[in-house]
Amino acid sequence: MFRRLVGFAMVLCSTWAFSAHAGPSCNSIFTLNEVQEVAESQSVLNTVAAIRKVRIELEAAHQDQRLHGLQQKVAEISQIAATAQEWALKFSQYWQIRPTGLYKVSSNKYVQGAANQVQSLSSLTWSLLSPLGVFETTGDKIFKKIEKNPRYELNSQEASHIDRIQLTEALERRRDFIEKHPKWAQLQRWTKNVTKAALIASSLLVANHDLQLAKNTVTVDQYATVLSKNQNQSQVDIIIDIGLFPHLAVSMDGKVYSYGVTDLSVTPLSRYLAKQQGDPSIVSARSLQVIRLNLNSDNRAQFKKDLEMSAYKEYTNVTFVNDCATMIARALQREAGLSVPRAINASPSQIGMYFSFLNTLGAQTTDHRPLVDSQYLVSVDGPNNKSFHLLRTSYYNLVESKYFILFAPSLQASKVGFDMLHDEAELQRWTPGALQAFENIKTAEEVSIKNSPELVLIKQRLSAMEGNFLRGLPLSAEEVQLKPVLERMTDRYFTREVSLAQAMNSPDNSLLETIKIEQRLNVLHKERRDIEHRLSLLK
Repeated sequence: MFRRLVGFAMVLCSTWAFSAHAGPSCNSIFTLNEVQEVAESQSVLNTVAAIRKVRIELEAAHQDQRLHGLQQKVAEISQIAATAQEWALKFSQYWQIRPTGLYKVSSNKYVQGAANQVQSLSSLTWSLLSPLGVFETTGDKIFKKIEKNPRYELNSQEASHIDRIQLTEALERRRDFIEKHPKWAQLQRWTKNVTKAALIASSLLVANHDLQLAKNTVTVDQYATVLSKNQNQSQVDIIIDIGLFPHLAVSMDGKVYSYGVTDLSVTPLSRYLAKQQGDPSIVSARSLQVIRLNLNSDNRAQFKKDLEMSAYKEYTNVTFVNDCATMIARALQREAGLSVPRAINASPSQIGMYFSFLNTLGAQTTDHRPLVDSQYLVSVDGPNNKSFHLLRTSYYNLVESKYFILFAPSLQASKVGFDMLHDEAELQRWTPGALQAFENIKTAEEVSIKNSPELVLIKQRLSAMEGNFLRGLPLSAEEVQLKPVLERMTDRYFTREVSLAQAMNSPDNSLLETIKIEQRLNVLHKERRDIEHRLSLLK
């Protein structure tokens, strides 16, 4: 205790001694100002630290708020997606008998659910590539029993299978839908049966088409050098290129008119067929279906002229709605009066089958000739692999027809909407580049005519005669004799105009030739009228 008191007394004495000597003395350690500055500095540092702490807390709170807001946004989007999915599922029941199996997006096994119609990847491949319609699985057979009797109770094996492919909920949905909407379910079954009937009819049409193609199997060279040259001035060849994506074109007078992805191209037949040569092996060698049609000669000329004037125009291309086949079918109906059913005019394969069917029925032209003159199966190796090419042609025709029939309701609805939104005149249009090229051609033709020696000489003589006339000088004897000569030359120009007008209407002219002839005609007509007017003033 005594020691503590002594220590406390010493501390008090030290404090008193420091306070007594504090002041502007050389013996003090810190001045009062320095102590105040240190205190103020320390206060500032404390304030800054406090502000920094508050800022960190605010940023953390803001970050938490942003994260919370993001979580709310994600929750809202998830809710909207779930609601949309629920409505889509309810709505799809009105047109879809087979469930999609995507009713559980959150399931980690939804991929298996998406493939509910099949039992394995091989089954899925068969369903997609089979030419005989959609592959029916065990699940489809179980659903078929529900269609016949909504109150049918599944046995243990069927229930296990439905549960394994994650269709339990979908099955109950379908059962409930049939009980609540029996008339609509009946309409769905009727539509399904119509689809099956259409697929069967398509198979019969393909068989008929193949039987007619089998009569004439030729090589590419035989068709190019012999058969194509036998085409007369009232015939056209419909060329259907066989492949995963069939293509339709028209051949006339050694040219092929083909609507591609963006525009109509005009190609020499030899160059078009060269694409078929490639590797002559059986696997890679493609084949062509050629259907020769008889038309009225005038209609054929108008049809060819229509295609020539459409060359290099861009067109609105929508596969299975308005594509290469549709544009040719439109031109045939517009210029040749040959109508292809609107329901199939976007399918090259079905157009070929349609003409074969008309040939079987004995369809004729207005002048009582067979509408279909002949048909050919054209390939690199010709008759040597006839069976292979016929089999492959049948397969491609069947597959395209299958998908065209399965998606017929949506495709036909799309065609109706497309035709309502697009006037036929608006389906094709010139690109700015093409228009500029045409202007360049016209300018070149105009310069060529105006700079021709004959016309330059005529204008020089006229200028000299006009100069003398304006100065009041009489025409010289040479000029008097020259005037009738110039008048006869204007008559000759008129004759050339008539000839050009006749040539311009020829269906054999290409688009560029027509542009050149039309420009020559316009320039000659303008120059002739100018010369005639100037001569009339010299009387």
